[in-house]
Amino acid sequence: MDPRYAETRDRYVAELRGLMPDILDWWANGASDNPDAPNDFEKRWPAGPVAHPRILEVVRRYFLLVDALNTENRVDSAEPLPSDPESEWGVEPPPKPRDFVRPIDIVVNDLERVAPDIYGVMAALVFVPVGEDPDGEPN
Repeated sequence: MDPRYAETRDRYVAELRGLMPDILDWWANGASDNPDAPNDFEKRWPAGPVAHPRILEVVRRYFLLVDALNTENRVDSAEPLPSDPESEWGVEPPPKPRDFVRPIDIVVNDLERVAPDIYGVMAALVFVPVGEDPDGEPN
């Protein structure tokens, strides 16, 4: 994996770990003790602690950072083919394109392996808090 993705993931995990105690306290103070009878708080937040606005802001920010890395890698690896292929004989081929990582893998899926302590909360993310502009670009 491109080290920039790993660094981004590590910063993301650290930020979530820093938030998680407050978020879990918030949830514990609002949720009922009876899972069969959700209270108004739980009805307001059906996805659980992952739906807290602070968590969603972090997910959104890092999702967009990973998307930006993917765009940068795509641009960096897009080299035109030579007009005369024979002129390239004996020349080392250009490096293969850099990694492409699905942003959802960094912000949720990979956490099961790299941060199981927060995966239990993050696995309940039922939507990605990122929209698209008219050109289909995330924003």
